Amino acid sequence: MIESSVDENNGRLILAWVNLGSLVEGTMKLFLSVWYEDYKKDIDAIRHKGDLIDPDSLSLDKLREFFKKKIWVKDGDDWDTWILKIQRRRNAIHAYKNRDIGTFEEFYYDVRVYLKFLLRINNQLLYPW
Repeated sequence: MIESSVDENNGRLILAWVNLGSLVEGTMKLFLSVWYEDYKKDIDAIRHKGDLIDPDSLSLDKLREFFKKKIWVKDGDDWDTWILKIQRRRNAIHAYKNRDIGTFEEFYYDVRVYLKFLLRINNQLLYPW
């Protein structure tokens, strides 16, 4: 068996965070897409030069800010802090300097937190029965 170098393992970990960040971002976009009619009427809906930005075009940072202000208001969990951690670790893929990418144990833990996040979002989706 060939041993992986530290750099290879760090690269794998960064890609793991990138994938988890993409899942988080996609889940948030799904939520706003399901609730699009409410989103577009919201005074705090994200706009650029007065034009509404559709959920699919929003960055994770913009999504996080909107959810912090409008969705997580009465939630007992600190989703904003968790998403910010995922976002920062995901952004290590762009880094020209060292960034904290955590460990695989932290990543595995956050995958389990993602399941909780996904279930929380799923509980607020409408299903056509």
